[in-house]
Amino acid sequence: MAAQKQQPCPRCSRSFECRADAIKDCPCSTVGLSPEARELIARRWDDCLCPLCLQELQELQELQELSRQPHRDPS
Repeated sequence: MAAQKQQPCPRCSRSFECRADAIKDCPCSTVGLSPEARELIARRWDDCLCPLCLQELQELQELQELSRQPHRDPS
């Protein structure tokens, strides 16, 4: 059985269970990240982020994508 590791998130300092040694069991595996969000995270942090931060960063990435799309006229 893989060891569980509690660690602080480098982004928010919340403690979370990291299971990088058994990624299918890791809470982060439940967060769907776009390639763009993965790239941003890899550039800024050297360690795992908590699932809440991963979800928040994915949502921010989606908002940025929406803001780049041309505005549609409602008429």
